[in-house]
Amino acid sequence: MAPMEANPAKPATRQQTSKATSPHHRARLIGAGLLILAGLAPSLAPLHSARAQARGPQSEEITAEGQGMGDEEVQRIPVTFYRADLATAPGARDLVARIDRAALTVCGDSTAIGSELRRAIERSDCRRDAVMRAVRDVNDLNVDYAAGQYDLED
Repeated sequence: MAPMEANPAKPATRQQTSKATSPHHRARLIGAGLLILAGLAPSLAPLHSARAQARGPQSEEITAEGQGMGDEEVQRIPVTFYRADLATAPGARDLVARIDRAALTVCGDSTAIGSELRRAIERSDCRRDAVMRAVRDVNDLNVDYAAGQYDLED
């Protein structure tokens, strides 16, 4: 077989790339897809809010308040919770533990202080009072029970 020679009557052209794989065509397809998604976004918003309402009311917040040793002003740390989470014992225990961590912090606990001072803060009236005020503010029997089981020295 003889090698094919270029036909002098036809000018030499670059090999055409497939229109479906050209970068320009892909960019147009992506742009069209983004336009479609942007058009659908408002119709998807009611689905999100319906799911949020199915979970129940919005989150609630209580505050752990305390005055650490040597502090002149009262410190406050908000603790957020969902009322539905308190229906189970683990959910109530988790909230009491988060309240306790906030109470320790407002009473002066820090990783920068020595262990002797940390133990004093753990045994302080400030910690106990901050936890008990927050538990009372939640006003839930499961949380009251969980706080009663918690290690708060009298």
